[in-house]
Amino acid sequence: MDYPTIALAVQQPWAWLIVNGIKDVENRNWPLPEKYLGQLVLIHASARPPFSIAAARDIVSEMHARYGLPGGLAYPPEGRGVGGIVGLARLVGCTHDHVSPWAIKGQWHFQLAEARPLPFMRCKGSLGFFRADYSPARAEQGSLVGGVA
Repeated sequence: MDYPTIALAVQQPWAWLIVNGIKDVENRNWPLPEKYLGQLVLIHASARPPFSIAAARDIVSEMHARYGLPGGLAYPPEGRGVGGIVGLARLVGCTHDHVSPWAIKGQWHFQLAEARPLPFMRCKGSLGFFRADYSPARAEQGSLVGGVA
């Protein structure tokens, strides 16, 4: 498989929820640039701010209770990685009024599809979209990251 070279940094636990198909939108205060519409992108779990397993469980438990969302409420160790690529998803749309329970009012909602996890590969991220060179062969060894896309 040819992996995309564009990545989007997302904080945990949102990155885990996205790549496991539970969270179907990513909220941003800026619209999706048209050039990324329809593209498959790598999902990078940012290292900042620090990730709290307890807070993540609370968020998912609340969303599950409120909306009956699918998926388990446990975070396996392989889903907790930060500071690297954790999966990929296709950007299929962008709106201000998505009906997803994950959509935050007043934000832009990047609509996601075809999400799936990948073996964790440590790499430096960047705000917004950035270039990354993902390879399963280097998944536990780290990777070089290019400049902002």
